[in-house]
Amino acid sequence: MRKSTVIITLTILGLVAAGFLLLREVAHFQFTRNETISSGTTASSRWPEGAAVAPHTLSYEIEGEAPLVEPVREAVEQHLDVRPAVPDETPELIIVLEETAVGWSPFRSRAEIKASALFSSNGDFDFRESRPYFFEFNADDGQDDGLIVQVAAEYEINDQSAGVISRPGYLDQLADTLAQEVANTVQTHIFAAP
Repeated sequence: MRKSTVIITLTILGLVAAGFLLLREVAHFQFTRNETISSGTTASSRWPEGAAVAPHTLSYEIEGEAPLVEPVREAVEQHLDVRPAVPDETPELIIVLEETAVGWSPFRSRAEIKASALFSSNGDFDFRESRPYFFEFNADDGQDDGLIVQVAAEYEINDQSAGVISRPGYLDQLADTLAQEVANTVQTHIFAAP
């Protein structure tokens, strides 16, 4: 009798532990207090001076590695009017996840993210290879309306969260912070002249 009670107790504890492990990997929840610091710098060039792109649905792509690519894709699509670039299409907006150091635990998590957003109205992203960014184009490089806008923004996000948080919930929180930064850049430096 006692042996079966121990087996039942261990089985229940095992199921609870397995359930918790599964929940922390797939569920999107958080009950946290977090401290997030995000900063960004933006460089842009436009012809003619003061030009801005008319608001429209932007084609985009995201470069980087898991685990943040999919959460960033979902967050960007919530904050901006965008569509994924189709194969063989040069996107207008490229979001690059350069460094993603994410340390997650159910009760305390930390992250340091470096990312960039690059925009080119004429499809020329040669400027992305230079730091500081160097934009170079001629008036005849413009689209039919003669307008050229190129923008490069760099972001740093540092986060410390304490409380109960799932891994997907934490990734969603980080992705949303980055998506808000990218949306701000699009609104203030692409669809409006700074």
